[in-house]
Order: sequence, then C-alpha cells, then structure tokens
Amino acid sequence: MADTLTGAMGAIDGLQEWLAGLAAWLPAGLREIVVLPAVVLLVLAAPRVVVRRVLPWAQHYVVLPATVVVTGTVTAVALVTDFVLARTFRAVRLPLTGVHHTLGDWGVAGPRFAREHIREWVYSSASSLRRSGPEWMLMASVAALVIWDRSWCDRNPVDGCASPIGVWWQDLLAVVPSFSPPWS
Repeated sequence: MADTLTGAMGAIDGLQEWLAGLAAWLPAGLREIVVLPAVVLLVLAAPRVVVRRVLPWAQHYVVLPATVVVTGTVTAVALVTDFVLARTFRAVRLPLTGVHHTLGDWGVAGPRFAREHIREWVYSSASSLRRSGPEWMLMASVAALVIWDRSWCDRNPVDGCASPIGVWWQDLLAVVPSFSPPWS
C-alpha cells in the first residue's frame, strides 16, 4: 500500500516537474507561482476526465474487442478439439459419445454467453460511470493533493524541506506583499 501511495505521489511530482519544464520560458518567480495551481487544476480535473471519458471509451473500444478475440479463440480451440476427437473416433469406427456433442455445444454457447454478458456489463457500467457524481472524485483529488503536499519531504529529503504549497504561498506573498489573507 505504501509503495502504491508513493508511486501515485511520485506521479504528481513528475507532473509538477514536467509543467515546470514547459514553463521554463517564464521568469523563475512567475514560474513558481504558475506551476502549482496548474498541477492542482490537473489533479482535480483528471479523475473526472478518466471516469467520464476514458473508461467508457476503453470499455467500448478495448474490452469488447478483446472479449471477441478471446472468446473467438476459445471457440476455435474447442471446435478444433471436437473435430479432431470426432475424426479420430470415426477413423477407428467408434460411435461418438455425448461428450463430443457437449464439447461442441459448449464451444459455441460458452463464448456467446460470455460475450453477451460482458457486453451488457460494459454498457451498464459505462452509463453508470457517465452518471457518477463529481463529489467523490473531487474529495479523492483533494485528499491526494493534501497527501502529496504533506508527504513531500518524505519523498524529497533535503535540509530545510518545505511543502510545495507552503513554498508557493511564500512566493505569492513575495510578489504581492500587501495582500493578507482573511484567515491570518
């Protein structure tokens, strides 16, 4: 669990570094002020985009075709096995048993059953993902940002380590010194 959390927080670290590289043309003080809000906006928007757009698309264009390929392969293997067994039995003049017919029936009906139920699951889950409320995604994103900020010094140990949001606030106050927040 800790490795997964560290990996997720490392992804946000990587996003911050990537955005800082993109904003390298800005003056250093302004870059520090612009990059963190961009990271926050992307982290807040990403779950909604993934859940509402990417997952339904992936279900429709990745899961369903993969299901067709896998079930088609299973059907082909079952029918070829049935054919080889039937030809072998006929070659030695043995009567076909119920197992031969059952194998062929399962080879066709099983994958058809799987395709139909997976298609039904994909369409119902895609529609429920599209209808899902943004509240839980927003809460998860805010929690990820708080954990990312609080665990910054654990992932990037240096002398006098400060959290990114604290550094951003100090940089913002340096640019706008007369501004005092209402809670201070």
